[in-house]
Amino acid sequence: MPRTAQQSSSLRADRSDSSLRARTIEVLRDAIIDLRFEPGERLTENRLCEMTGVSPTTIREDLRQLEAEGMVTIKPHVGPTVAEISAKEIGEIYEVRAVLEGLAIGLFVDNAPDADLEKLAEALERLPAALKQPDGRRHIKALDKFYEIMFRSCGNSFVAKLTDSVRTRV
Repeated sequence: MPRTAQQSSSLRADRSDSSLRARTIEVLRDAIIDLRFEPGERLTENRLCEMTGVSPTTIREDLRQLEAEGMVTIKPHVGPTVAEISAKEIGEIYEVRAVLEGLAIGLFVDNAPDADLEKLAEALERLPAALKQPDGRRHIKALDKFYEIMFRSCGNSFVAKLTDSVRTRV
């Protein structure tokens, strides 16, 4: 996918808050989601260090984390590449998501305080407007806010962690 004039080759992480490693992982994750790195594309350590401005050690740790999330594959004799996912795998992931998210929303309804019910309703109301935006990241961020509220108040942190892991894979 060609880069637009607005996209720069820099993926520098903001150094103002949270850990540098967490911010760099987020930057790399977003770059993969935004298709700045194509599925199957090789991710070289030197290039990522240059783009992010972080050390090789941080990049190695980040790539291991992204591999654990299913976003990066480490191929023998090739190195790290952006994970490719088949239509079959996507279908299987959505089957699991449906079960986990159904459980989470049921738990949310049973456990969430009224204030969080209102917040979830507000987040849901914002989704259609976000869908109409040309920037797909706004839609993802609106969905993330919805899920954040639901999982924070569902009363089961394990369901929240599992579902987040599954959502990240897609």
